[in-house]
Amino acid sequence: GEASFSLTGESATYTVCVWAPYDGAPSATDWPVPPRVVLSWTDPALPPLGNPATSDLVNDLDLAVLDADSGLPVALGNAEVNPALVGNPGRTSPSSQPDTTSNLEVAYLRAGTAADPVVGRRLVVQVTATRIIVAPQRFALVLAGGLGVCNPSAIDRCEATNGTSPTPAPT
Repeated sequence: GEASFSLTGESATYTVCVWAPYDGAPSATDWPVPPRVVLSWTDPALPPLGNPATSDLVNDLDLAVLDADSGLPVALGNAEVNPALVGNPGRTSPSSQPDTTSNLEVAYLRAGTAADPVVGRRLVVQVTATRIIVAPQRFALVLAGGLGVCNPSAIDRCEATNGTSPTPAPT
């Protein structure tokens, strides 16, 4: 399904699961592609006489990956949440603050951190419209490296959805 935001403060959430690259694998780190979530959108041009943003973006969306059980963030788009993650490849922001300058955000899941991709782990991917000046703002979300959308009828068991598209949960 297509997802878009019209107002600042709107959000969409998706429950995802970590899948094993092979039977008996303890984590998803053996996938050829590292486990990650990618958020992308086309940022519109600032309208004439519009309110100039304090960042390089007209519309700012933010990506967060949360632990499904605790609700705590384990990864942010283009930022690190856990000090143990500092220095890992793919890191583009030195702080744990959301990225306000890029329309491509990547949240990496790394073994041995709060975002450890343990097989069977349930995570919540949250996309938030931090600022919407020009609406509607559409976006694309990609799951890679052993991440998949959980079956809504078996959400506590992390079963695959057999290729069906995710639908944003109401917020």
